[in-house]
Amino acid sequence: MALNKNIHECHKAKRLSHRPKKPEKLGLDPFTGDPKDTQRFVHDVEIKLDYFRDSLVKQIEKVSLLIPLLRDTAKEWYTAIHPHINKDAAKRRGIKFDPMNELRTWEGFRKGLEGSFGGHSDRNRALKAWSQWYMKDGKVDRFINKLIRLAAVLGYSWEFMKDRACMGMTDVLNAAWYMKIPHPVAYMDYLDLLHQTGHQLEDAANFRTQLQKDPHSS
Repeated sequence: MALNKNIHECHKAKRLSHRPKKPEKLGLDPFTGDPKDTQRFVHDVEIKLDYFRDSLVKQIEKVSLLIPLLRDTAKEWYTAIHPHINKDAAKRRGIKFDPMNELRTWEGFRKGLEGSFGGHSDRNRALKAWSQWYMKDGKVDRFINKLIRLAAVLGYSWEFMKDRACMGMTDVLNAAWYMKIPHPVAYMDYLDLLHQTGHQLEDAANFRTQLQKDPHSS
């Protein structure tokens, strides 16, 4: 019995000794968001992740290694989904964080990349979505995040995205946003203030709804 246990421990130690160490980076060429380069990037990543499969046990560890490889429009695309991957970023934006979000896995992250940078048909779909995307009451996070993702896919500038946001927001948010002039110049500061303004309106609407249901609750 003791002999079998020693043999088992010996084999286990041997397997561990041959396991690649957890990498600090993947050492791949970066991805800029060029649809012609999407499959190359995905293929290269999958080869690396397969090689380190015994070291990278957690899915979020895999995703974390991909983020430094994103450039240009791909990096802008990641900015839109960052609060759904990082708990602290979600807290800053006032977004409910879901640790089980599929974007925190390589499979979900890959689907997002391919859906956003897959080719001409994907761009055509993005153009249609861009022209038809309007905010619904109480959905400021969904409205802004999708606009950022579409702008990244289409290669639109930050100024162009701001104009589209003003066109697509609800009349109530537009009026509240007008009262915030002058708006921040910095990209993230602008978006944070827009998120906060939308959340304030949502909280006020929820409070009014609660009062209507129970006038004595206040």
